[in-house]
Amino acid sequence: MISKGANFERYMQMPWRQKLTSASNDGTINPRADDLGNWPSGQIGVGPLVGTFRDISAWALTAYRGHTVTVQELRALTYADAKEVIKWIWDGIRAGEIQDQDVANITMHIKMHFGNIRLVQEALNNLGERLDVDGTLGQKTLDAINRQIRKGPARLYNAIRAKLKAAYERSNPVYRKGFLNVLSDFPEKSTNKRYWATAAVIVLAVAAIIYAYKYFYKNGPKKA
Repeated sequence: MISKGANFERYMQMPWRQKLTSASNDGTINPRADDLGNWPSGQIGVGPLVGTFRDISAWALTAYRGHTVTVQELRALTYADAKEVIKWIWDGIRAGEIQDQDVANITMHIKMHFGNIRLVQEALNNLGERLDVDGTLGQKTLDAINRQIRKGPARLYNAIRAKLKAAYERSNPVYRKGFLNVLSDFPEKSTNKRYWATAAVIVLAVAAIIYAYKYFYKNGPKKA
C-alpha cells in the first residue's frame, strides 16, 4: 500500500540522522577546505572558511538565515536550531510529498550531503524517466518519483542507492571509507515480494488439492 507522504519526524528519528545532528555537542566543527559546504559562499576559497556543525553546513545555514554566518554563529547551533534548518531543507525539496518514507529519506540524505538531488534524477532516468538533471526537485521530478514508487518503491530506492554508492566510490580516498560506511544505514531492499506472494498462493493451492484428494479418498463412494 502506498502511503500519502513521508513524515519528517520519522526521518529525524533515524539513528544516523540522530547521530549526525546530536553528535557535535562539544562545539567542534568540520573546517575541511576542500568541501564547498564549509564555505558560506558555497564556493571553495571565496569568503571565510567556517565549517559544518550538527550536520548543518555554513552554506546551508547562510542560505537559511540570509546572511554570511560566522564560526561562532555556527558553533552556537542547538539541536533545535539544526532541526529547524533540516525541516526547511525537507520542505524545500517537498520530501513530505514523496509517497514512500525510505525513498524520501535517501533523497533527503543526498540533498543534505551533495547540495542537490542529481543522483536521484539520474536514477529515475535509468528507470525510464526523461528528466533534466538539474539537481532541483521540481514538479516533474516529484511526479517521476511517485510514478516509480507506484511501480515499486524498493526498485526505485535501490536505483538511488546504487547511484549514491557509485558517487561515494569516486570520492576523495581520505574520506571514502567513512562515506561508504554510511551505506549501512541505507541497506539494499529485496524486490521479491511479488515472487513470494505468488509462491505462497501456489503452496496454498497445492495444499488444498492434496487435502481435497485425501478427503475424497477417505469419504468418497465405496465399491459394493
